[in-house]
Amino acid sequence: MKYPAATLLVVDDDPGVAELVRMTAVDVGFQVSVADEAVNFLDFGDKRPDVIVLDLQMPGLDGVEVIRQLAQSATGAAIFLVSGLGSRMLASASELAEAHGLRCLGSMCKPFSYEDLFEALLGVKQVLARDLPKSLPKCREISPEELEWAIREGQIHPYYQPIVCLDSGRVVAVEALARWQHPVLGMLQPATFIPLAERSGLVGSLNWAVLSAAMQDMKPVFEQFGVTLSVNFTAGDFADLKLPERVLAALNAAKLPPAFLNIELTEDAVIEDLPKALDSMMRLRMKGVGLWLDDFGTGYSGFDQIRRLPVSALKLDRSFMPTDEHWEEQVILFRGLVDLAGKLGLPCIAEGVETPRQLELMRELGCSRAQGFHFGRPMPAKEFAGWMALHTSYAAGVAA
Repeated sequence: MKYPAATLLVVDDDPGVAELVRMTAVDVGFQVSVADEAVNFLDFGDKRPDVIVLDLQMPGLDGVEVIRQLAQSATGAAIFLVSGLGSRMLASASELAEAHGLRCLGSMCKPFSYEDLFEALLGVKQVLARDLPKSLPKCREISPEELEWAIREGQIHPYYQPIVCLDSGRVVAVEALARWQHPVLGMLQPATFIPLAERSGLVGSLNWAVLSAAMQDMKPVFEQFGVTLSVNFTAGDFADLKLPERVLAALNAAKLPPAFLNIELTEDAVIEDLPKALDSMMRLRMKGVGLWLDDFGTGYSGFDQIRRLPVSALKLDRSFMPTDEHWEEQVILFRGLVDLAGKLGLPCIAEGVETPRQLELMRELGCSRAQGFHFGRPMPAKEFAGWMALHTSYAAGVAA
């Protein structure tokens, strides 16, 4: 199937900058349109772009107001921010966009060269290409009944992303990430259906479907290499006081030990119903199941509260991973999170490692494990088995 070219909208009141971005984006392979004022583009109709290159400083409606209105309009377009106000303002704007639920794919300080912009927009296009199936449901809405049927009929499949020990180079765990093999729309990414599952009360059923399939897929990998499985559970799962019994029954039925499984949960999932969550968490840990606090650093829990949680590892949210645009400031933040994990006596897993520079930094900061595209993208079980064989040979060579 051939998909249309990704579309990009440039919003900048400086004609010279707008033309540079337009020309560069065309060279990258985007279909491009330009607006010199924010008020001229907020009514997309049926022609919303895949990504908007947005200048923060414009007459009339400024970039901050645009971010707010984009979030309210729920267009689904990603944004790429540019500004001459400096990296700190860009970082704040990126944080604001993420807080509004927008997807920010990067930022650049003005002035910038054609070469730097080309590289940045090429990265944006590659991200969009990886996530292309996310855009397909624009054709029609997916109903809760359709998702429920998909879960029941086995259309939800786990894809596996490796988690690597930075000392040995060996894969120590995999995270199971849900994909939907839709009979009409093709392979759908989580962003397409996870929010629907949460709104319609199906996320628990979906999580259990992923866990059941992943135990079967990863049992041979665990038995051969000792690689454990990580799955995501929600606040609703932990509000069920029978969760420990259900988890242990599933492990027993698959003839797998509790140490095979790590359950990821967010701080929000814990504090939503703290007594029930702690009840389930403690009983799971006492049986030997791992508990990883996911998206660490994005919640509002203090040091004292986190140290009371019976978790076995912390996953540092990918939003804190230093990038070239904001390297120095983000390194300071990331170092603080790693130091906090050390004070808690917990291993930390860095999410979003995509470059050799980021990997080297993680080692320098003392992060014990890492996950990201630098090691491997999420893969179906058969592909992961082949990847694992190659990676094991490489890791053995490194260890030697």
